[in-house]
Amino acid sequence: MSIRLNRLRSLDEFHDYCHRYATQMEAHFARVNDALEWVDDQNQTRFKAFSYPAGRKVQMIVNRQQVEGRWIRNDRESFVCPKTGLNNRMRASIHLMDLVADLYPDSRIYLTEQVTSLFRAVQRQYPDCVGSEYLGENFSPGMVNAEGVRHEDLERLSFADQSFDLVMSFDVLEHVVDAHRSMQEVFRCLDGGGTFIWTAPFDSGRKQNTVRAVVQDGEIVHLMPPEYHGDPMKPDGVLCFRYFGWDVLDHLRNIGFQDAYVLLVHSELYGYVGRPLSFFVAKK
Repeated sequence: MSIRLNRLRSLDEFHDYCHRYATQMEAHFARVNDALEWVDDQNQTRFKAFSYPAGRKVQMIVNRQQVEGRWIRNDRESFVCPKTGLNNRMRASIHLMDLVADLYPDSRIYLTEQVTSLFRAVQRQYPDCVGSEYLGENFSPGMVNAEGVRHEDLERLSFADQSFDLVMSFDVLEHVVDAHRSMQEVFRCLDGGGTFIWTAPFDSGRKQNTVRAVVQDGEIVHLMPPEYHGDPMKPDGVLCFRYFGWDVLDHLRNIGFQDAYVLLVHSELYGYVGRPLSFFVAKK
């Protein structure tokens, strides 16, 4: 099988998925580990797979690092295509665009990132693609800085209603104060039949969101030890407010999306290896 896509809409369906594919996943982990040839304390090796964005087989770059004396791989953010600079998650994102979004060369696309290799790759394929970054409170939505980077706040986008056929947001919604309002904004900006593809920290074993921090009376209140994630615009990282659970699918439907599901993506052929990649997909 070249690629396996599993569309799940509940925690019960996820438990069934885990039971059904447990043996196959154990065999997959073993094959990948056997294929990765590490030399002594080397922190980089190669894995041959087909890069969908590059349209060819490549020797993907795999990194690992030592944490408390143990070697750790972040498969989601590794397995980098040397031709495009796109890692596992990014390559799968571009693949999913073509599989689930019903796109055409003139499709209108918005990414909530602009200074990344993923944005550049999407814009090369779809010229009517707009990207942005969050530049801070001194900028108004839609403003562009001296480097040509557009500022947008996902809680109050500057775009008109029904501006896009596809909106993609990767590892952003965990950082906004009001995720529900941000999802409403995406819904407003999508045209009828449009698609919202996004990722964020996802606790697949829980129904409810895990709330790590909230804002009360203008001040951040930490309900759990602060957790900061890397950000290309902020060297010190950005605060994580939540991990999502399965109930977020109900929130998306209540906003007005006709369907919402988690898409699990897995393929040794394309280098989508390790634990299946989780993407949220919502259809307007």
